[in-house]
Amino acid sequence: MKKVLFVILFATATIFAQKQNLTNTPFSKKVTITGSVSDLVTKEFLTNVQVVAYIKDFKNGNSSTKVEGNKTLQTSIMNNVKFYEVTYALSDEFGQYNLELEQHVEYRLVAYLDGYSAGVTTLKITSETKNISFEIENQEVIIDEANRMLLNIPKITFEMNQSKLTKKAKFDLNKVSELLDKYKEMELEIGVHSSSLGSDDYNLKLSKKRASAILAYLNGRDVYNLQRVSVNGFGETQLLNECSNGVKCKTIAHQKNKRIEFVVTKNYGLDNIRYANYIVQD
Repeated sequence: MKKVLFVILFATATIFAQKQNLTNTPFSKKVTITGSVSDLVTKEFLTNVQVVAYIKDFKNGNSSTKVEGNKTLQTSIMNNVKFYEVTYALSDEFGQYNLELEQHVEYRLVAYLDGYSAGVTTLKITSETKNISFEIENQEVIIDEANRMLLNIPKITFEMNQSKLTKKAKFDLNKVSELLDKYKEMELEIGVHSSSLGSDDYNLKLSKKRASAILAYLNGRDVYNLQRVSVNGFGETQLLNECSNGVKCKTIAHQKNKRIEFVVTKNYGLDNIRYANYIVQD
């Protein structure tokens, strides 16, 4: 009887030890991942970026750890594979974030910020994994060769030799009005430019009419405090290349001068954008 009791106790102890070992498997060990999020062009650190850690769908056999029991906040379909969100962090005023992730688990980290394209990276966490940083691209503004900040708006088109906006132009101007309403302190200069084809006087008058048409359309959209927006028609007075009067140029070169610029002059509105004079970008 004593021998039987000893065997039972030994077996019980063995099972208990095995359970204890399971809780100490590599999957239960946490690693602190730190990193930063910055603007791809300006290199400015970005605040309030949501960095989300996803794992693949375990039920489909694609995950290296179970998700049952997790209170996931959302799912995301990436490359036709469902991912579950397991945790997230927000970047601070210095663009820094940190996450507690499990070792030997494959994660997909995604950095989200309104107005920016998402930054995505996939990695398997090890004890050596320490720093994962992102550079994400602003989809609302661009920096031109003259270090000016411009709204990232598709080319605005008019009917041929007229100041009547095309249907597509109206659609694209809706984005301008949305950004003006989103950033209520932003100030904007809209400049309409022409090529040197045609007389100087005609080009100047037409560009001014087109500038007025843009302002009228924005006014019809009930943009908040439209006094923040100034418009002007410059004709051919600010050419971007050598294609001035009397100079033979290809059509594509003349087309470069036909443009409408939405220049941000003050208060873009994001905490991370403090000034417009950044590094020159082509």
